[in-house]
Amino acid sequence: MRTLLVFIVLMGVCVVAIAKKAPDASPARFTAKVIDEDGKPLEGMSIVAQFYSEEPRQKGCTDSNGFFVAECKKAMLGEAGYSVNHNHRKSDYYESGGQYNFEKIVDGRWEPWSPVVTAVVRRIVNPISMYAKQVETMIPVTNSLCGYDLMVGDWVAPNGAGKISDMLFRVERTIVNIDDYNVDFKIVFTNRYDGFQSVLPFQKVTFTSPRFAPTNNYRAEYGRKMGRKPGRGSFNTDPLPEEYGVYRVRTVADDTGRIKSAYYGKITSGFRLAGYGAEKVTLIFTYYLNPTPNDRNLEFDPSNNLFKDLKDSERVSEP
Repeated sequence: MRTLLVFIVLMGVCVVAIAKKAPDASPARFTAKVIDEDGKPLEGMSIVAQFYSEEPRQKGCTDSNGFFVAECKKAMLGEAGYSVNHNHRKSDYYESGGQYNFEKIVDGRWEPWSPVVTAVVRRIVNPISMYAKQVETMIPVTNSLCGYDLMVGDWVAPNGAGKISDMLFRVERTIVNIDDYNVDFKIVFTNRYDGFQSVLPFQKVTFTSPRFAPTNNYRAEYGRKMGRKPGRGSFNTDPLPEEYGVYRVRTVADDTGRIKSAYYGKITSGFRLAGYGAEKVTLIFTYYLNPTPNDRNLEFDPSNNLFKDLKDSERVSEP
């Protein structure tokens, strides 16, 4: 969603400077269809559309069928963006939106002409207080498991102020030179009932996660390899899609394995590593943790973060 907002803002700022260099300025049109999570068309949803053009943004609301038509007389580069319900704090829905790239100019206009692009908006139901933090921290020790306390937001002692190892991280490195190195990254949950699982995120919305964490199918380990090899280049340097997911920690079960108590949360950006060649590798990820045992709700209220003294770079603004 940040990408969408930046895209729309930058189009309005930059188009004047490049207009004289764009011979492909031609008419373009697209139709946005706004629906809810159940596929029902939504009437009266505010929408802002912007083509890559000198022309101003177009604002309006969807009709009874959920449609909004945006058209531009001189669209450049075949690019357009739209945002639905931008001021979502004054309504019952989260913001949605996206981009569209036209294919080519045919007979003096961008084709396809008036394609339908679908925007799914999600209702604001029950945002709650959570521990939520954007983490950028050096892994204290290489080739060893290091525990991280999600409620404290720090490494477990003696590497930090944490007390309980909710997640353990391990990094192993083999470095030949700047163009030849390998890094093994692993996440481990030592409680047999704790774990992580991947989920498919909702696309082009501010609230991307499931509303509730699943009750089972959590796995105790996750890992991947990354690095660089001669003739191959870099591999797996960015978070993989399967690293977007939910987790369960501090689980207590009875003798039969029935869960009596557990805490649930989500990871929304995957796990990124930086500084492979430095003394300590840097770990970057964003997490949310519901503070109430057995409550699987994953809808976060950004105005009620249980971490009160975060730096600007650590704050979480999305639900």
